[in-house]
Amino acid sequence: MAASIFKAAWWPLHVAVAWALTRDRAFVESSNRAGKSLLSVAIALAMDKVDGKPTERYFKGSTDAWYALREEMAAGNIRASGTPFRRVADLQGSAVETNEMAREISLDEIASSRLQDDGHDKDCLIPEDWRVAHGSNWNNLRGYRNVRVFRDDVLRAFPADVSKAPGAGNEKEEIQKPSQQKPLGRTARALERASRAVRSLYPDGVPDQVTLPNKTLCREVSDWLKSKPLPSVSDPTILRAAGRRK
Repeated sequence: MAASIFKAAWWPLHVAVAWALTRDRAFVESSNRAGKSLLSVAIALAMDKVDGKPTERYFKGSTDAWYALREEMAAGNIRASGTPFRRVADLQGSAVETNEMAREISLDEIASSRLQDDGHDKDCLIPEDWRVAHGSNWNNLRGYRNVRVFRDDVLRAFPADVSKAPGAGNEKEEIQKPSQQKPLGRTARALERASRAVRSLYPDGVPDQVTLPNKTLCREVSDWLKSKPLPSVSDPTILRAAGRRK
């Protein structure tokens, strides 16, 4: 019998998404057995529906759960690592793929990436910018494979009911603390998203209010977040991130 995925310190993305979506131990195990991509989550949901016991969800679907997971990863609350790869196609239609050693994925890379099914039941993280991901040839591709997230970070970011919180084997278990830094709260995460947008839009500093009125600033930051896509933030939060409000 295969070991429980809850005994693994690092989870593949589809397992983390399954947990964020349902917080249900049995469903997560089922998703892990069904495959190695987000498709397996959809399969597990369909199987539960056929069996007449649809699983309770915390998000509308796996895509929304992935966006929430990515937000936590981009905020630094969930550590992630992966294997960088680069696929280069030639004029004859064949391609050569090279891989580097697995490494931690930076917050900026996570915030500007999307999840793509690269075939054969494999998900990979690639840059959202088409030119960065593919270069001059659609068949080229770069990004990360074999992405893993730290299980205990996921459990903290998406807690279940205390009486149902999974440990390794569902016993009482001390959750390993990867660092002493407390996870960011909802307000802090919103401020971090706004700050990231401000840094990206105005790398040389935010222009003064004569050049860039508050209304325009808020609209541009909101459009940047929407393009990622990341959850929106309030105008006061944007103004705080830009240093225009305490």
